[in-house]
Amino acid sequence: MVYLKLNDLEHRKIKPHNPQTNGFVERFHRTAGEELFDVALERTQYRTLEALQIDLDKWLHHYNYERHHMGYRNQGLRPFDTVQQFLTKAPHTMKVEQGRQRVAVKREAKSTSKTLNYSHHSSS
Repeated sequence: MVYLKLNDLEHRKIKPHNPQTNGFVERFHRTAGEELFDVALERTQYRTLEALQIDLDKWLHHYNYERHHMGYRNQGLRPFDTVQQFLTKAPHTMKVEQGRQRVAVKREAKSTSKTLNYSHHSSS
């Protein structure tokens, strides 16, 4: 919560005992479990959290930039393509660059901009 306050970000909660209101996140967790953790933990004994993080980062890159998604929002596109399509419709709202992602969200009410930076390891 300190991170959210320091970065003027809002934490939203779903209605208790109603996971369908958070369906995208629930489905992502299931997919990550099936495609990454079930497979990786079966064949790899991770000795450090950092080693697991490397595999997670590689999988996230594959999930967002290489894997096509059949859900109704992506309609066979990669998530990166879906975001790019959104940006062409609302370029003033957000900016995303492949590789090192930079997301800038303009907050209309306060007329300030917040930028979140995060990076991932590319699969080599």
